[in-house]
Amino acid sequence: MNPITITKRFVLQAILAAGTGMSEPLLEDACRAVQPALLLSDFRQALRELQSGGLIVGDRNELSEITTWGLTAEGRLRAKQL
Repeated sequence: MNPITITKRFVLQAILAAGTGMSEPLLEDACRAVQPALLLSDFRQALRELQSGGLIVGDRNELSEITTWGLTAEGRLRAKQL
């Protein structure tokens, strides 16, 4: 499995476990705990692919400039299947 696929699976599982969504910095830190050599470009590509696939949705806070990621209904279903 390539790093982006591993990251996508972990992101879905992490957000599901969090229950209400996760901020991007926290999500990145969690991914790096599992994949220490994870490239930032791979992490961002995984998020883009999950978002374009309709599995996650981001809400950007304009004051803090931090995006919080949550699961869509389809994303929740897929995460439960992992």
